[in-house]
Amino acid sequence: MSSLTGLSISRVTTGWNSLIYFTTIAEYADIQQYFDPECCCLAHVSVWGRTIYRMEVWVGTEQSSTTRRHQIREEMTQGLGLLQDSWGYPRSAFYQGWSDTTEFAAIDRAIIRLLYEPEILPGMTLADLEALGL
Repeated sequence: MSSLTGLSISRVTTGWNSLIYFTTIAEYADIQQYFDPECCCLAHVSVWGRTIYRMEVWVGTEQSSTTRRHQIREEMTQGLGLLQDSWGYPRSAFYQGWSDTTEFAAIDRAIIRLLYEPEILPGMTLADLEALGL
């Protein structure tokens, strides 16, 4: 992830801004009162703030290890700013339909890099982006 974003993710015991839960659906519903187990499938991410300053990820323990690896990758990345899934790219980690891919597709890597590209600023037009040559 750091090669795509410049961010580092570390396990810490104090000063944290993200939590990852590995529980059953019922256990997570007990932890987070706002969580609706009827609306969720295998994983969930919540973020706080327009500029994301805190994230919680839940990954259910009832699925296979491959599916859990997919969910960890997808939910952690979505919590860093890519919150929307898409029906457009079946091999993407962000595919709206069923997927258990455990690697980022080329389109995933491209949009992650763009999201964290320091030269891209809010409000830029397509012409502004094309001028950057990224």
